[in-house]
Amino acid sequence: MAAGVVYTARTRSPLFIWCAVAGALLYPFFVEPLGDWFVAVWFPTNHPVVTTMFGRAVPWLAVFFYLGGIPVAAVAAYHIVKRGLPAKYLLGLIGVIAILEVPGEMVASHFDWMIYYGNHALIAGVPIYCLVQNAGMFAVVAWVLGWLMPHVHGWRWVLVPLAVAAVLPVYAVLGTFPSYIAIAAHAGPAVSWTAGIVSTALNAAIAIACIYSPTLRKYREAAAAQSPQAPTDRHARGPVVPTPDPGAARR
Repeated sequence: MAAGVVYTARTRSPLFIWCAVAGALLYPFFVEPLGDWFVAVWFPTNHPVVTTMFGRAVPWLAVFFYLGGIPVAAVAAYHIVKRGLPAKYLLGLIGVIAILEVPGEMVASHFDWMIYYGNHALIAGVPIYCLVQNAGMFAVVAWVLGWLMPHVHGWRWVLVPLAVAAVLPVYAVLGTFPSYIAIAAHAGPAVSWTAGIVSTALNAAIAIACIYSPTLRKYREAAAAQSPQAPTDRHARGPVVPTPDPGAARR
């Protein structure tokens, strides 16, 4: 959050603040408890809980997790896009997020701070699709903000937290519906693992499609057009020196 204060002071942009609204309010109190019914995850009430929303406990763990992660990752993803950096930078950011987030969720599952049930396709207590989805969502956030931000001014800033908060549920439904169907149908291990692998592939495909979408490619092309051009072969060889005509002196 300290980085967010510095960012806001330097850029005089409210982007971090509006993304923090999504992380502090919309994700832990709306997206998470509603999504828990589909994901089949339960937060036990034997550790600090803020409140209950939609029949699901909202632990302080989730509030701090979303508040600390959503605004930082969302703003970082957008600035990679805005600066027109190569796609590898956005892929790298997603990789870093996955390295930081997935082990943390595995630890939480190990100590029963969160419990996934009804899903056989688990790795260290975490659904296999989460290995991609939890970080891949920020490729979708980058795509959404890349499309939205050129149109944001005045009252339209209110749309930013709503758009950021809508990313995960839409991305999850489109990419993970095979697993959700398997969970709802109480499928056995074979079907659950098949659905989990398909869901993982779909989540990865959506993230890659966003990274290489025309919307984000335009930013990269614009940045490349503004950068100094490499010298052509003719300029690399230096100026052309005319060759003297030996017969000119005799004439």
